[in-house]
Amino acid sequence: MNKTLVKMARCLLIGKGLPTRFWAEALNTAVNLLNYLPTKALESKSAFKA
Repeated sequence: MNKTLVKMARCLLIGKGLPTRFWAEALNTAVNLLNYLPTKALESKSAFKA
């Protein structure tokens, strides 16, 4: 899971051309995105709804 979060945060920063000083905000955004996305492990429910 940590590798996924790091990759997502990096993609968010690079995709918008933001400096690394926004790393914490990008990581928080990645966590929120993963919490709202449905997963097979939770029978197509998001972690937020489970």
